[in-house]
Amino acid sequence: MKPLYVLIMGIALSTSYTMAQSCHKQTITNDSVISTTEQPQYEVIKQLLDEPSTIIIDVRTPEEFNEGHIETSINMPLQTLEDSLLPLKDYKNIVIVCKSGKRAEQAKTLLTLKGFTNVYNAGGWQTLDTELKSKK
Repeated sequence: MKPLYVLIMGIALSTSYTMAQSCHKQTITNDSVISTTEQPQYEVIKQLLDEPSTIIIDVRTPEEFNEGHIETSINMPLQTLEDSLLPLKDYKNIVIVCKSGKRAEQAKTLLTLKGFTNVYNAGGWQTLDTELKSKK
């Protein structure tokens, strides 16, 4: 029984590693790629936000969101995001923010694995908010 368990765990780990490697970069519009190691492409994101089919999702907790957020963003905490995917199908572009970009990257990976395309990690909400205000 123990060798079977070890075999199953080995297969599961190698499959998870392969999936993680394939999710490192996701293709987005305009033949661009946003990698987890790159800075958010604010110029691209600003253009997307001019489109009515773009939504900003803030994946921080409600408490963090209430302390401050981008005016047009919607709070969908990372912990409950998977249960709230249906309304997102109405949007062509999904821009995700959090405090620093780490939870936004997790949310981006989740949405991509669930079949969403054109998902952008915009990093920390305060930086994007500053970028958007400088646009005006």
